[in-house]
Amino acid sequence: MKSDMVSKSVSIFDQFVKKYDEWFDAHPHIFQAEINALKKLMPQKGIGIEIGVGSGRFACALNIHYGIEPVKNGYGEGGFVVISAEPISNLN
Repeated sequence: MKSDMVSKSVSIFDQFVKKYDEWFDAHPHIFQAEINALKKLMPQKGIGIEIGVGSGRFACALNIHYGIEPVKNGYGEGGFVVISAEPISNLN
C-alpha cells in the first residue's frame, strides 16, 4: 500500500514537471520572491539537502548541492534516491 502511494505521487509529479518549470520561467519575479523568502529561513553555514528536489531549480538557486527524490524501481516499488548536484557550469 505504501509503495503504491509513492508510485502514484511520483507519476503525478512526473506528468507536470515541465509545466511546473515553465510556469516559473514565465513568472521569474515570483520565483525570485520565493528564493528570497527561503534564504531568510536558511542557515548561513553547513550542508543543506532539499527534500523533493525535482528538477533542481530551487536547489541550484539556493546553492544546495544535495537532494532526495522519490523514485520507482523496475518492479513498480517506490523508494528514494539521493542526488548530488553539480552546477551546470561544472558539467563541461
